[in-house]
Amino acid sequence: MRVKKSHISWCIFFTALLFTIFWQLGCAPTLSRYYVVVAGDRVQINPSNVKNYTPLTTTLQGEKIYSSISPDGKHVAFVYRPYSNTNLPFLPDIRVMDAETGLNLEQITQTQKDQEVYWPAWWRGSERLLYTRYDGYPDYYRNLYFHYYPPQGAEGYEVLRREENYVRGQGWIEKGTPSPDGKQIAVSMETNERRKAIRNPFRRLISVENPVIFIYNYETKTSKYLTDGQEPTWSPDGKKIAFSRLDGEHCYIYVMNVDGGAPRRITFDPDAWDRMPCWSPSGTEIAFSSYRSGDYDIWKIKEDGTNMSQLTTARGTEWWPSWGPGGNIFFSFYHNVQGWEIYRMQLQPK
Repeated sequence: MRVKKSHISWCIFFTALLFTIFWQLGCAPTLSRYYVVVAGDRVQINPSNVKNYTPLTTTLQGEKIYSSISPDGKHVAFVYRPYSNTNLPFLPDIRVMDAETGLNLEQITQTQKDQEVYWPAWWRGSERLLYTRYDGYPDYYRNLYFHYYPPQGAEGYEVLRREENYVRGQGWIEKGTPSPDGKQIAVSMETNERRKAIRNPFRRLISVENPVIFIYNYETKTSKYLTDGQEPTWSPDGKKIAFSRLDGEHCYIYVMNVDGGAPRRITFDPDAWDRMPCWSPSGTEIAFSSYRSGDYDIWKIKEDGTNMSQLTTARGTEWWPSWGPGGNIFFSFYHNVQGWEIYRMQLQPK
């Protein structure tokens, strides 16, 4: 029986088409030497660097977000939202785990009904955890609290309420980040009059105007307005703040001196949506999450705005980078198989 060449051509065409579809879905059975599968997603990395991506939270069922590495590099704090039987997250709490293994989990907070917790940050070395807590009915506030580490009780200690020591009216506290010496806290707050909405590339509603950033002196209980922006983070020497800022309907990374001066923009792609900056331990580079590749990936850039490079290439969402000692960056990775997981990426070999 002779097979027509046209039939062979069609077979080749459909085989190539199916292979292309499987490839795009991350299901191609070959070429594994160029790709590794991380929690169900195809991650394009060099085979010699496979060990640089380490999942830390796959034993927990639920969302693991807002990772924060301790200054000594030994522990990672994060927000854990377990899933209920209805597959909906409930009662999120702050947990701490071993940075190397993801084991030795400790529950730090014990939230009550209608409460939420956000943005854990290590304070005064590794002995305290500062975080934002949303209190539901009847207050509906986001205020700053801290817990001692190791835990010394279920209740958190209030640091700053939204209506106290503030420069421009009332609103929701987004994030508080302690200075390296522990004496000051950079706070971003979304004021009530600015809570308009647009949609970002995820088609989620966000504020069309910037929160404000102010410096709160924990010792004198006074505050000073710094600039407009969100997600502030201190440089290791305590002299500068990196933050993201909305300019129109675009988001960029900025750096400015804490003692004043004009903010300096260091990213410029209008479609990138650069967010969530964090400093390297040396203070010379900043890691951040960016949409410039078509997905939210982790990038890094020099503090002066030069030498930008992409660090992750997974098809998914990488948010909340936290840069620790030894070249380790911790981040939350979202994919449609297991939801949010925390990974450790090693930039430098041990």
